[in-house]
Amino acid sequence: MIIKDLSTLESDFCRQATVNTGSVRVRSMDIDMEYSLFVYYFKDYIHLSLSRYDDKDISEEVWEQLQDVGMIFPDVNLSHLSDFWKNDEKQQLHVKLTYEDAKTRQNHDD
Repeated sequence: MIIKDLSTLESDFCRQATVNTGSVRVRSMDIDMEYSLFVYYFKDYIHLSLSRYDDKDISEEVWEQLQDVGMIFPDVNLSHLSDFWKNDEKQQLHVKLTYEDAKTRQNHDD
């Protein structure tokens, strides 16, 4: 998998999404030019929202492939799964991750 961080290119979106969601920070990523991944940093957890660019159904297999990556630099540990669900209507996968430790969490408290 090729994961490209687009947060700098989409900085206006990330700033607005941060305000709209009440998160501390938002990152936007592209995966294999096929999926979009939004990383929402909240004070107590990280929320991932994964969707396809096209109208095809999203499969849980993409999460399994992403989880095999292990870590999205610098701070998203994909093995700290707290919850997982699929929104069939919007064809999105959602993942809730716990922070690895208090130090990581403090790095996002702005």
